[in-house]
Amino acid sequence: MTRKIAWESIEHTDSLKKIVAITYTNKAADEIKERIESLGIDGKNIWVGTIHQFCLEFIIYPSKMNLPIVSKGFVIIDDYTQLAYLNQIIDELNFQIQYPNKIDLTLSLEFEINEKNIRKSLKSIMKN
Repeated sequence: MTRKIAWESIEHTDSLKKIVAITYTNKAADEIKERIESLGIDGKNIWVGTIHQFCLEFIIYPSKMNLPIVSKGFVIIDDYTQLAYLNQIIDELNFQIQYPNKIDLTLSLEFEINEKNIRKSLKSIMKN
């Protein structure tokens, strides 16, 4: 895929259009960017990112003034940032979270999770 992107970039150097490569993960996007750079390709007409980044950059940002719900601003955070914020809040508020040593998630023959065990485990977490 990287070589196809590179070839298209070289073939259409005068085009004002962008070559877009959409991935599912940041890791995959970074890998494609690194490979393109290692080939010595000028990436000015290449855009590589996740589907979420694509939606933000090409759909939401350009039309945000026309959408009342986002016209005053918005912030989108990923799972990693969310976890970092959560850990920061826990540290600042001195919360002590204790997790049970073992949660019994037994499965029946029909591969259904035993809800009774999950509820007991969740109750013990909530008490602490």
